[in-house]
Amino acid sequence: ADLSTGSGGKREVTSIGMEEQQYPAELYTIYRAPAGRWRVTIEAPGTSSGGFLMVAPESTYGLYSYLTTTNLVAGQPLGLGAYLFSEPLPTEPAPPEKEDQETLPPMTLPNAPAPMRDIVVEGQITLQHPKGQQIVLPLLDDGKSNDGQARDGQAGAVLPALEPGLYRAHLRLRGTLPDGTIVERTGEQLFPVLQESLKLTGRASSWVIDDQRLGLRLEAESRAAIPAQALVYTEVWGTDARGTLIPVGWASSMVVPKGQSGTPIQLELEFDSRWLALAGTSAPLVLRNARVQDADTFVPLTTSAEIPLAGTALPKGALTAPQSIDANNPELRMGRPVKSQGAATPGSTAAGGNTLGRTQPAGLAQAQGLATNRSRTPGLSAPLRQSASEGILLVHGYCSGTLWPAGHFDDGPTVEFSDVNQNRSHNLFAQLIDQQGDAAFSSAYTIVAHSQGGAAALELYTRYWSGLDYSQAPRRIQTVGTPYWGTPLAGLIAWIGQLFDASCGANWNLTNAGSLLWQATIPPWARSQVHFATTAHGKWWIFESVCHASSLILWGIDDGVVSVSSGQLPGGNNLGMKRDWCHSDSMAYGEQYMDYSRNSEMDVYGRVSTHVGVIPATASCPGGQPLLTIHMDDEDSSNANGRGGWIGATTSTNNTTLRFCRVPGNGFRALSSSNIIQNHYAVLKLGTVCPNGSVEFSRYFDNEDHNNANSFAGPITPNTSNNNTRLVFCLFRSSSSTMTGFPNLGAAYGVFAASNFSQALATGYVYTDDEDSWNNNSYSAGSGWIVDAQRMVTAGNNTTLRMARVK
Repeated sequence: ADLSTGSGGKREVTSIGMEEQQYPAELYTIYRAPAGRWRVTIEAPGTSSGGFLMVAPESTYGLYSYLTTTNLVAGQPLGLGAYLFSEPLPTEPAPPEKEDQETLPPMTLPNAPAPMRDIVVEGQITLQHPKGQQIVLPLLDDGKSNDGQARDGQAGAVLPALEPGLYRAHLRLRGTLPDGTIVERTGEQLFPVLQESLKLTGRASSWVIDDQRLGLRLEAESRAAIPAQALVYTEVWGTDARGTLIPVGWASSMVVPKGQSGTPIQLELEFDSRWLALAGTSAPLVLRNARVQDADTFVPLTTSAEIPLAGTALPKGALTAPQSIDANNPELRMGRPVKSQGAATPGSTAAGGNTLGRTQPAGLAQAQGLATNRSRTPGLSAPLRQSASEGILLVHGYCSGTLWPAGHFDDGPTVEFSDVNQNRSHNLFAQLIDQQGDAAFSSAYTIVAHSQGGAAALELYTRYWSGLDYSQAPRRIQTVGTPYWGTPLAGLIAWIGQLFDASCGANWNLTNAGSLLWQATIPPWARSQVHFATTAHGKWWIFESVCHASSLILWGIDDGVVSVSSGQLPGGNNLGMKRDWCHSDSMAYGEQYMDYSRNSEMDVYGRVSTHVGVIPATASCPGGQPLLTIHMDDEDSSNANGRGGWIGATTSTNNTTLRFCRVPGNGFRALSSSNIIQNHYAVLKLGTVCPNGSVEFSRYFDNEDHNNANSFAGPITPNTSNNNTRLVFCLFRSSSSTMTGFPNLGAAYGVFAASNFSQALATGYVYTDDEDSWNNNSYSAGSGWIVDAQRMVTAGNNTTLRMARVK
């Protein structure tokens, strides 16, 4: 095939990488390539640097490789395993019955594929030492090499004793199928080996902290330099009335070890004693499956199957009547908030009976050598502003910098985190976010994060007390393109960077194996506070329709860095996947963080807002406020749209265009303290909550199915406009807090109200002829006010919107 012309394929000048860490590349696509062995010759005169060749056939065959243990400690046995698998390629889905019911790609979690059994495999591993030297080891299917049974299609290798450091392994596996077909695949593994700095001694004691909290003190001995932090976990078992040990819950915390080398090291946790009461247990207590993990890699440093807990004194909470305990009280899971900015102090937390200790990261930052001045962060050219009580903190990802368009987040105070082109662990990243968040906002903040920034935000919320805990916004953490299950690029790109002598460095937390260790430490209550979104290239079932050359490394549908399946967070809130958006710039489609529609939604839900929409008399808004439009493509066949009287800037022909001005909702009140029907009115909801004294209802419009032309402009959230439309309203009926007239907004405007509205200067209506075929119109309102709502916005297969000018 002639790769330089269109006769046999196509050539694209592109790049490969993650975030700002990009390397020049050329991508060749060969159409209808015949099976067989190929020889590729590369000529690049005048180049002085190295390079690499990657071949990715449109094939059902792939390589799965894995570490055989998470006990990545020097002196411990360690192995690598690998096998070939076969999974079907995606096929083009059948057209949906309705145009807004697009079939999405599979988004299942990245479970390990099944190995091919009826295959003869052989291969090798090239292991690169942290100091640069390499060794080559065979991959064997002999039942003796971390490979399962002999001749079962799975190969493995036993690694020699490794000293501490970061290792890279290049795996090459070749398989022969029963028909003689040869399949060869390669892969990369990146993994750390740590020094065993701590060793649990098997001794632990307890003490009463206060009426609710029980302190747990695990003893360890130091084997090397004592770490500044360690993640400590243990199950707590109690004794029931029959003298039987039963599980009560677990305790965990990011701990600052206490002690010095040569003396016992104390690792202190807290446990809410009310879990003992709920489980019907008391002392003696036993700790089981205790472990101490490295704070940055989450690699287990030391474990203990069972530790008797010395001490029988318990807090009063252990004697509390179970029926008087609210098991959903966040304090039982997350502990008591600590608002001081002092040194790290354990919180107390607990799920279904678990206590996760959260700490103040200021002292932890000091222990790791970071600046403790909460108004500045090292590496920034200027101090962050601290003029706002609360707002949104925009966070970038690994090896990146400021990227969020600030103009998309203009509904209130917004500050952009900055740690330009750095490689941080999730834990260190979280502490830097806390430093800059505290410097920017005096009270509370929420986070909108891209890529690794999302994992770091979740790490912050899980481990530490921060401004996230004090926000009342609907969404604490919102993420886009975060590799919750890691990405194969994390190790490969670091290896490529060595060839070009330019790299942000390898990041274990972002690998598939490293992210799995981290995720295992994140409790359900923390996951529930995350709203995550993913994106992918256009026609996701077409092999060559990819975001980036990096996509060829990723299995499944992806955004050029993160596969859709790896972007899922179990227990989180899925905001969905969008096509035609890629991870970052220099890719085939737009950058996912530049999506104005989603950014506007995150801007609204990341704050506490009571904004509303009023109907302007003309197609303009006072005070520079944006004019919002929602265009509905109404029924095409025998269209029966109608209108009459005052409808402001609304356009009603065969279709309907609604126009609104977005204004603060705190200026609107009920018109009377008693429920007088003539005083009822509604405004469009454009904030996270309706103003005080109002209630919410919504109307779903099934718009034209054929060649739908719906559109919108401006931040219309929580309203939606795709191939159908959903409008959300705030209805004012009666309240103890009232107003005698409508606020002056600097221009004439109206609201939604019935024709007999007491404050109307003029009234009118718009009638929309909604979709005739399989009409799916719907209405949502509380039983106590649905009748009142339908006086101004009707139900049925078509809709009447009644309007009244009030200024």
